[in-house]
Amino acid sequence: DMPDNDTLIIVLGDVDALFIAHMAEGDAVMLSMTGNKGAKSHPIGTGPFRFTKWVRGDRVEMVRFDGYWNPELPYLDKVTFKFIGDASAQLAALKAGDILVLENMRYYAQEEGKGCTSEEQAAFAKELASFGDVYVNDAFGTAHRAHASLDAITRHIPVAVAGFLMRKEIDYFNRVFSQPVRPVAAIMGGAKVSDKIGAINNLLRRVDKVLIGGGMMFTFLKAQGLEIGNSIVENEMLDTAREIMENARDSQAKFYLPVDCVVADRVEPTANIRIIPVQEIPAGWSGLDIGPASMRLFAEALQDVRTILWNGPMGLFEMEPFARGTFFMAHTLADSYALTIVGGGDTDVAVHTAGESSNMSYISTGGGAFLHLMEGKELPGMASLNDGKK
Repeated sequence: DMPDNDTLIIVLGDVDALFIAHMAEGDAVMLSMTGNKGAKSHPIGTGPFRFTKWVRGDRVEMVRFDGYWNPELPYLDKVTFKFIGDASAQLAALKAGDILVLENMRYYAQEEGKGCTSEEQAAFAKELASFGDVYVNDAFGTAHRAHASLDAITRHIPVAVAGFLMRKEIDYFNRVFSQPVRPVAAIMGGAKVSDKIGAINNLLRRVDKVLIGGGMMFTFLKAQGLEIGNSIVENEMLDTAREIMENARDSQAKFYLPVDCVVADRVEPTANIRIIPVQEIPAGWSGLDIGPASMRLFAEALQDVRTILWNGPMGLFEMEPFARGTFFMAHTLADSYALTIVGGGDTDVAVHTAGESSNMSYISTGGGAFLHLMEGKELPGMASLNDGKK
């Protein structure tokens, strides 16, 4: 609840209809993360709306995006924006219900603190804070970054709080790490061990089972002395993979690797394909998915689990011949009685493609932020909030 003359500052990954719906009684300034730096046109396809075009100085029309449309907000079927230049000059003209959307903060060097001094970044954050009276961060996907609009701004505004989405993300993570219903399993996929060392080691201390799939499985297999053909591998991470497996043996967690895989003579949908044990990958062939025996093994391992965290696909699911392992895991989680939390590493895309998004307990909106929490790290964009205690 806000006084009528107060202005809300909202940080969003995309323009969010839920927040727009709450703006009937007040005005708002949105700090936008939409669009790509250095491009003239910035299409959006991840929120309740998308820009049909975004060329600075032109009229911009936001239209209904059927994939994420909220039927409870029919009056937002079409919203028109116009770029207005200097935001500070327009702020005083805002009326109740008006929304002033700033362009992507990352157009400014002071946002990320690159190519500028710390004093310049602090001044930029202070200017942003001057636009409003209450600050709401609902951009979970960027909460792992200590940027001006996410971190420094909170030192210059009396009320800085988390939005509904941010709180929901943290609540679900707490249900895994702080108050889990056991047994707890973590499924880790994706291409690189290097991206997830911290997460895997942290999970080994917190969960009961860790299942490994995706391209990273071949680094673990090679670390065990197996031949992996032309499969993706991080040779510089072999010692690290051995350390992780040693940590797994010393922990209470069970550590599962695939026992078979789908291999191809080239990375193409029309390639020759074989399903073989992981000990028999032929020279010149690449492993691109887990095999059916691994699917059954993983399904058995998850049978008694009550909480499941999934990050990263099991294979190259973008190509149909190598999508079965990932889709099988999506169907397995959807059919389970466990709390299922999915996010990061294209896992959300895979779950949507498998048609199981509505059957997951929660799908996180964060990639890097999701991984940071799995590593046990603090999120700057969350830690900086004061809940109005200043």
